[in-house]
Amino acid sequence: MSDANAHLDRLRRIAATPSAAVVTEADGDDGYSAFASGRIGTRPQLTLVLRRVTGTAHAFAYAHLYALDYDPSVGIALHFTQHDVALAGRNLEALFRYLCSHRVQAIQELDPLHAEALPDGTPVVTRVSIAATSERDAR
Repeated sequence: MSDANAHLDRLRRIAATPSAAVVTEADGDDGYSAFASGRIGTRPQLTLVLRRVTGTAHAFAYAHLYALDYDPSVGIALHFTQHDVALAGRNLEALFRYLCSHRVQAIQELDPLHAEALPDGTPVVTRVSIAATSERDAR
């Protein structure tokens, strides 16, 4: 196995979180899932966890999510009461639908280099940007 493949396999193992076993949109043997969705019974998810490539994670309450925007050429914008979150990537329409129904438990960011190695139809989040609403209001 080449060093590049070994590194990609390691990254896939790191990106696979226990919560991804719930129900994933991109089930397969590649190990990366842009998001984990599902419900506990009929209840919607209470929080949305954003996991970055660096290992940091941010959790937002769905109760504070008041608007979503989706543009396939730009990505998804989530507007919380005190934060704006921008998600960039590819094939994010299913993610948008699940977010609208509060069914996404976690979103995993993947660096663009490793995203290139995944099949074209795979949903991939390549950038998570978080800004306080005060920064938005200052623009």
